[in-house]
Amino acid sequence: MAHIINPGRANFDQATKVVAGSFSTIHYVYTASHPIEDGGHIKIAFRSASDMGKPQFNYPEEDNFCSIETSADCMFVPEWCETGYVQPWGKELILTITNGYLKSGDTVEITFGDTTYGSRGWQVQTFVEKAFAFKTWADPLATFEYKLLAEYPTMNIIPGRPHRAVCIAPSIMEVNKSIIIGLRVEDRWRNPLGPMHMIEHPGFDETGHFSIEVIDEKTGLEAASNPVMIVEKMPKNNYYWADFNGQSGETCGTGDIEDYFEFGRDYAGLSVLAHQASDFQITDNFWQTVKNVSDAHNFKKAGEFVTFPGFEWSGNTALGGDRSVFFSSTSCNISRSSCDLLPDKNSAHPDSPSIEDLFNNLKHQSVGACTIANADGRYANMQRHDSHIEVGVEIHSSFGTFEWLLEDAFRNNCRVGICANSDEHKGRPGSSYPGASKYESCGGLTCVLSRSLSRRDIFHAMRRRNFYATTGNRAILDVNLFVNDEHSAIMGDIVRLEPGDIAKLDVQIVGSAPVERIDLINGLEKILIQRTYGDDDLGNRVKVIWSGAENKGRTRGVDWSGRMLIRDNRVIKAIPINFWNPNNLPVISEDGMEISWESCTSGGLAGLIIELEDPGAGSMRMETAQGNLECYFTRVGYHPYDFDFEGLDKKISVYRLPDELYETHFEFKIELSTLHHGDNPIYVRMHQEDGHIAWSSPIYINV
Repeated sequence: MAHIINPGRANFDQATKVVAGSFSTIHYVYTASHPIEDGGHIKIAFRSASDMGKPQFNYPEEDNFCSIETSADCMFVPEWCETGYVQPWGKELILTITNGYLKSGDTVEITFGDTTYGSRGWQVQTFVEKAFAFKTWADPLATFEYKLLAEYPTMNIIPGRPHRAVCIAPSIMEVNKSIIIGLRVEDRWRNPLGPMHMIEHPGFDETGHFSIEVIDEKTGLEAASNPVMIVEKMPKNNYYWADFNGQSGETCGTGDIEDYFEFGRDYAGLSVLAHQASDFQITDNFWQTVKNVSDAHNFKKAGEFVTFPGFEWSGNTALGGDRSVFFSSTSCNISRSSCDLLPDKNSAHPDSPSIEDLFNNLKHQSVGACTIANADGRYANMQRHDSHIEVGVEIHSSFGTFEWLLEDAFRNNCRVGICANSDEHKGRPGSSYPGASKYESCGGLTCVLSRSLSRRDIFHAMRRRNFYATTGNRAILDVNLFVNDEHSAIMGDIVRLEPGDIAKLDVQIVGSAPVERIDLINGLEKILIQRTYGDDDLGNRVKVIWSGAENKGRTRGVDWSGRMLIRDNRVIKAIPINFWNPNNLPVISEDGMEISWESCTSGGLAGLIIELEDPGAGSMRMETAQGNLECYFTRVGYHPYDFDFEGLDKKISVYRLPDELYETHFEFKIELSTLHHGDNPIYVRMHQEDGHIAWSSPIYINV
């Protein structure tokens, strides 16, 4: 009979429940069953999505110090790899045994976060997980043939103390109608402490835009809702907030698919949610699970929640690049880019090795299918587009901002809508935050303009590109086209103009914070910038924004860490923009003459609003990882003072603001008198003072 090696077992020496983002000490113990030879290994792998502190073994007084003790007569050489193993177990600690060996019964204890010499401990990941796994393998024969342990320990990562409250309300409601709002409480890392508490608000007796203010009775935390438009009569289309891109722990994410849909509905307050696992990791059994669970959660609360089955076609960019695929019903079949990560490398469903194969296969299915091009991993090649299937481009997610993808679409004459999603891997679709991850962003949202909240109507609205994108806030965008004074189109529609026709655009925006600027754009050309203030309104505040990416690929992140030195002036206050890690907020010196920070961008923006003692005096010098710049505050005014760097739209912009911005509502009407021959993709981009952005899908005006 063949002898099968049992490598050993691993466990913790105490029950383990830890608070997300905390500095903790975890005692991990490996006990050898089979001896491990000199040159053999023990490997502990963690999910790639985790933002835990990087274990280190050389500086016992610093954070994340780990120590190793053993009962055996040997030594260990530890090595930490950030991308060491097959997804989703990308992070791994490898212990190489040297100067001896392990015999049966020998133990190895790793103290993650050893505080003996002054370390604060090991910072565990900042998001909750019921079973954070220390997945363990051993290489007993020193052949690099790793054997997975039958059992390995897990720990329960729970939310921290209440820190903030969040209120979510419908974006539009009739006058004199009660409003059901959701209130949730979060810890400092934005983990909800429980599902949303639903509250009935009496509503409003007049039209306009309002924010509902509430107090959580248990904690006393206050929250103001997203803006609510109160109207005399509900319009033809309602506003439904959606997240079309994210995955759970069965592939590269966290938690299971049931948790995924429950979070989107009960914690994030979404109306629409789709599941998008990487196709080459979806087994046939899990594909059936995706369909079953999608159906089970669709309308689980009647008329309040819609789900879509789907997957992410994950072919290389040279073969077409990532596409989110979703279907109008579960009578659908998957068609993968490959089966390479499936356990048996095989499937009952035919593959689609290229994006053209995928488009053709989707067209021949018995149900409707749509794709959305994205750039989160293998960025989409917009030269390969099918107008019958592809409805949009995802230009923002937790992985960054990708406006260049939209520009690629326009260069290739693609008619696409603009959406944003979370691409969430941390188990929080619809409420995705980067935590301690260095190059991530706040996840985005898509607002769908639909007749009703049903799969049928939401799917048809997506087919018509009747949606818009935000960087995670719930701003209201209403963009309408009038031709010869008759209403002709909303965002996403296609309109043909004849000679003599007069086209006018009507734009109304309500931000979730004060609106700073509106850009009106025709394809690749910015045709109008509308600010909510004038040159005479400028005050003592200066906004400094850094933005951009290194490239389109996975190494796109830009490190902007640095400092600002103030001369002949003083900073009274500094407000951070898109600093999502509460441990890395900007630091102002006591004399107000220096600000230091750690900050990165992945195509989006971050920065500071500084309030100066005297806006007309002195200068500033910025020293960043990308380079240095200097400017006198007398030169900083209404128009941005831009400093460009080599890369993809990499720059620092400096400009002045009023002492305070109040207006969240902004509207304008404009005649489109400079349209060119052919397609004119007309859309608006809204910038809020707090750094959030929203984009309307284009109205395609064909002249």
